Amino acid sequence: ASFIADGFDSRTPSGPAVKFFNPATGGYVGLTSTNIPFETGKAYMTFVRGDRSIRLLAQAAIPTVLREKGAIPTGSITVSSLGTASGQFVAIGNPYPSAIDFIKIIKSGITANVYYIWDPKTGSYGVNATFLTNGNASSSGTAVSSCTNCGVGSSFANGNYYIQSGQGFFVTTSSANGSVTFNENCKVDSSNLSTREVNTQSSLRTTLYRQQDSAAMHVDEVLHVFDDQYSNGLDLMDAAKNNNASENLSIAKLGQLLAIESRPTLQENDTIYLRLNQVRVANYSFYFNPQAIQANNLVAYLEDNYLQTSQLISLTASTQVNFNIANVAGSYAADRFRIVFRPLAPVPVTFVAVNAVPKNKDILVSWKVENELNIHHYDVEASADGRNFQSIGAVNATAITNYQWLDEQASAGDHYYRIKALGSNGELKYSKIVKATISVPSSITVFPNPIKEDRIAHLKFEQMIQGKYTVRVLNISGQILQRVVIQHQGGTATHLLTLDKKIPAGKYQIEIVGNDNLKTIVEILL
Repeated sequence: ASFIADGFDSRTPSGPAVKFFNPATGGYVGLTSTNIPFETGKAYMTFVRGDRSIRLLAQAAIPTVLREKGAIPTGSITVSSLGTASGQFVAIGNPYPSAIDFIKIIKSGITANVYYIWDPKTGSYGVNATFLTNGNASSSGTAVSSCTNCGVGSSFANGNYYIQSGQGFFVTTSSANGSVTFNENCKVDSSNLSTREVNTQSSLRTTLYRQQDSAAMHVDEVLHVFDDQYSNGLDLMDAAKNNNASENLSIAKLGQLLAIESRPTLQENDTIYLRLNQVRVANYSFYFNPQAIQANNLVAYLEDNYLQTSQLISLTASTQVNFNIANVAGSYAADRFRIVFRPLAPVPVTFVAVNAVPKNKDILVSWKVENELNIHHYDVEASADGRNFQSIGAVNATAITNYQWLDEQASAGDHYYRIKALGSNGELKYSKIVKATISVPSSITVFPNPIKEDRIAHLKFEQMIQGKYTVRVLNISGQILQRVVIQHQGGTATHLLTLDKKIPAGKYQIEIVGNDNLKTIVEILL
């Protein structure tokens, strides 16, 4: 038969077991022959049944080893003509036998901070994991700020940020005929079987499970990230949904479906519109997992348009909501569920003033209240960034006007505080956020002293202004033996100075002068 001549073992109605993605149609196309080389940079989806004796889906797979042959691609590699219009998904293959850093790929006509990787371990037929980066590379690799389907049990749970050797991934086009360029700088040293870490921002992660064989199977997930730096419009910090082969959970926003939505801090009457597609007649569950959500005086409800019910969702702990899909239009309607944020019942107390001021090495937090009625106690909450707060103390309500708390654990730097009033019936109310700063005097120190045999002096800059600093090594006669210039980015940092090997052992001075002409002199022994 012709398919044997084309290099296939057998023929199936669904087509070849090796396919590639067509961005124009959003579907997969089978190879016409396996006798032609793979295209460098092109991604291929391969269904491996086991060794070549396995020809039926119902047969148990036999372990096998896949091998590639041919020249190893090196140097700069450009993959062009990606997509025919904006907003298309395109599949790309890592051309190198090495893991690569996504941020270091050069992109044109491609959304630069979002990529997708299919995970065969999750769900019945695998799911697409979505990764939203902050656009920067760090020493540990691509800075993934948010991801879906990347938690415990997935292929992406160990915190490695790289696209693996030969791995395919999806991106979206921002114009027609996009291109990407790989180069040797994209390569990284380590490889892993899994790739990503779980988001640590203020967020709400919604995971969809299906009950199967008395167990809950993870089938899809979406993520909301909250911060006032984000907008309510569609932009590069929102990741489009790349559909799975089976169930799909997504977020409806301004006519588009998303996997990740980045939006401002939650406000009263904010609404999240969930979308379900390709569900089957089965029992399902939502798992809502909040993290560091700043939703003062708000509560969240999951509204079911089919059952006409409203169920409370915790904004501080995980919540499970079970539901089932029946063969009824309203039951499997895509817009069946939404999350609505409503105001919490008011607590009978009014915050008149809140203050935080340094007091010696501590910070005194004080607050004034009025109309205090049935208040059980006040929690003092502290934060280092003004977003993520934790309780550091409690003060019982005693029907007085003025309260205070001394934070004896405050270190140097900025500190943010707020007060949470808790009513006797469980109601709560937050005060405004206030800030206090414990200043650190600026200084420059040198260690170790005496200098060790490696001749490396560590220059520790404490709260020094940004700028160029001239460093000179002087002998006891004032002669300059060595001169270097350090670019300090401001604040606290340690810079290394390797002393010239020609300088003999003895007593010397290190002189450091900044742009403000202030001079620091430290005596050292070498």
